[in-house]
Amino acid sequence: MKDKNLKIFYESEAAIASFKMTRNMMFPLDLSIYLSKCFKAEIFNMMNLCHLQYKHLNFGSLMLMEKNKMVFGIPKLEHTSKMCEVCIVCFACFQEMIL
Repeated sequence: MKDKNLKIFYESEAAIASFKMTRNMMFPLDLSIYLSKCFKAEIFNMMNLCHLQYKHLNFGSLMLMEKNKMVFGIPKLEHTSKMCEVCIVCFACFQEMIL
């Protein structure tokens, strides 16, 4: 902060934003000036969608919940051989910790 101006920078030292301090020592941020962006994600496999919705619950447990009708509204699921990228990374980190 310099001369009652607050500047926020990226790690690469590029400026993100600059704010002027008000009389009550606040730094107002007007978010209406930034354009919003809309991203679209498509998941073609219902099993992967349920896996993400249930916080990366394993596929065996998802199929057990569907088979025993333990969760209302869960669709009919078929096992997939494709693995979740997040789970692969987490599993690799876990393996490094226990070795």
